[in-house]
Formats: sequence, C-alpha cells, structure tokens
Amino acid sequence: MEREELIEKAKESAAQNFKQGLNCAESVYMAVYDQLEDPALPRESVALITGFGGGIGVFGSACGALLGGIAALGLVHGRKDPYYVAPITLNGAVEERVNTLYGNPGLYRFFNQLPNRFKQAYGNVDCSDLTEGYHDNWLCKEHAKQCMKLIIHAAGMTMDLLLEGKDKGYVQPFGENIGQHK
Repeated sequence: MEREELIEKAKESAAQNFKQGLNCAESVYMAVYDQLEDPALPRESVALITGFGGGIGVFGSACGALLGGIAALGLVHGRKDPYYVAPITLNGAVEERVNTLYGNPGLYRFFNQLPNRFKQAYGNVDCSDLTEGYHDNWLCKEHAKQCMKLIIHAAGMTMDLLLEGKDKGYVQPFGENIGQHK
C-alpha cells in the first residue's frame, strides 16, 4: 500500500473508532495499530492507552490523541528491550543506552517530531487548552467535533511519522524541547 493510502486509511479508521465510542487516545492508537502488518503487542495492548483520554483521565494535560499517537509510534519504533545494547561493554552500556535516546541518530529526535508538529498545527498540545469552551459541557456535539478533528489529524501525522522513521531512521533535528537539545 502506498504511503498516502496508509495515512488516509489511518485517518478514516481513527474517525470510525471515535464514532464507535473509543476515546481520543484509543482511537488514534487503534487506527495505526490496525494498519501494521505484524504489531509487536497483542490487540489488547490498547488497555495501556485507555487512561490517556481527555489529557490523561480528563485531567486536561497532553492531548489524548497525541498520546495515542506517541504510543503507536513506540509500538513500532520504541526500544523493545531498553537493557539490551549491542555491543555490550561493561563501562559503555549505560552511556550507550542514553545515547540511543539523545544521540544522532536518537529516538528522542524522532519522538520529538509528533508533539512539535501537533503544536505547529494547533498552537498547543494540552487538552484543556485545545478544548477550551467545552469544559462546562464536555459531552456536547461541538466538543466531539473538535476532538474528531484533532483525532483524525493526529492519526495522519502519526502514520506519516511512523513511515518516515522506517524510511529515514532517527536523524530528524530536534524541535522544541525542555533540554534545548540540537
């Protein structure tokens, strides 16, 4: 399947998931999960994502759609065994584990892309800010439409980045980050 087809399929699947009552995080995670040929985890792994909805249990922090996307990226690109470092050396194992995150290539360069792209598109990554105006009427139709837009876009961005990681690896320049890594 072509790249654009996979992205569109993930977006459509995310919308259907949300319409079927999955939360924002589950909708994005499952949309990407269902496009994978051989997921590393069973379908029930969605249980790990459920609490991310509404910015983590409707707490309002990081958008659940964004968190579901990060979890889906981790499914494919995350460290399957963070204790494994090849070649393992007695003095270099810890340094090498850290380097797989912060180095160039490095996983944080890759994972950093999704929140930065999301923030560029919406000006914010926090659920409470993205859903401002709906806090007093959380389950209203307008709120659902706002979240649907975020879910569809997050699923598309996630699938695009997942494919980019397969094609280019983890050499992207850091975007905004708390340590000002470059």
